[in-house]
Amino acid sequence: MKNFDFPLWSDTAFLGGGVFLVSLCILRYYRLDMWLALLLSVLFALSLAVFFFCVGYMRRRKKLLLRRDREEKEKLMLHLALSSAEENEKLLLDVLRKHLPQREGAEEKLCLLFTMQPLSADAVAEEIKGGAQKNLRIVCNALTPEAARLADSFSIPVTNGNEVYALLKEKSMLPRTYICGEKKKKKFKDRMRLALRKKNSRAFFFGGAGLLALSLFSFFPLYYILGGCTLLLAALFVRIFGQA
Repeated sequence: MKNFDFPLWSDTAFLGGGVFLVSLCILRYYRLDMWLALLLSVLFALSLAVFFFCVGYMRRRKKLLLRRDREEKEKLMLHLALSSAEENEKLLLDVLRKHLPQREGAEEKLCLLFTMQPLSADAVAEEIKGGAQKNLRIVCNALTPEAARLADSFSIPVTNGNEVYALLKEKSMLPRTYICGEKKKKKFKDRMRLALRKKNSRAFFFGGAGLLALSLFSFFPLYYILGGCTLLLAALFVRIFGQA
């Protein structure tokens, strides 16, 4: 059930139900037989629902993959920033030397500078001192604008966190475990506490009022009335007993 996309299924069911009812009303208005109107309405509803589900599934999957890549890249950068220099060299030096484009001349000196914040110009200046910039390549999570300009003025190539992550992922060399990589899951009590805050009373109120208003135009008003009254009671409860 972890990968069950309830919002997508519920949106699809809502769309299919709406298309079915609208189609049925229109076809019956034009005096089609009930069995034919039902059949055509079901076909219309299923066709649009399947199309909507496929499009929505592809879009959500793409967003999910992008979000997972972003989250894993952030975990990798944190891992590299908190790891020792020896551990980072063991993980990165060989793969970077093999797969990064090399400049002509002597072998590049790879300078691994992973920090919690974007690398500052002062840190770049420290590496430049002594003329080492001729064969220097900086590998870091990110650079400040000042550091980027300084590196560019000395023609120092920079490999940033996005490139490091993409290379390690392509070569299947990402760490199996990350430092601070496990997210702390919210307990049910914490979620309820957030849901029952006083500021949420307005959302409950307008949701309940909306359902009651829709009951005036629905073929089955009882469900809307029950849902609306439940939300209004929830709004009252949260307003009186909820936390600020």
